[in-house]
Amino acid sequence: MASAGLARYDFIISRRRYDPTDTLPEDQANAYFLWRFDPDSDDLLSTIELPGSPTFDRRHSLVQIGNYLLEWGPIQNSDYGGTFPYRLFMFDPNNGDPS
Repeated sequence: MASAGLARYDFIISRRRYDPTDTLPEDQANAYFLWRFDPDSDDLLSTIELPGSPTFDRRHSLVQIGNYLLEWGPIQNSDYGGTFPYRLFMFDPNNGDPS
């Protein structure tokens, strides 16, 4: 079911590439942005205003798959080798805390 005001799959998520030497405050380094994709408009991409100040851990990577996000973190070493924490979840851009 699509969120109110957004058709299914019509948003694109973007964020800064993580750089460990960045001196940005944590809230800015973890921020992400949403864009509406409209192939019928003169402006293909327009900003979607989000409630609050949504963030994702800047050390984690994100891949958008339709209305889902695949998120994975940095490698974690264990007794049997390196593993990556990950999760796949439905993303609702209208939720103040989509995580």
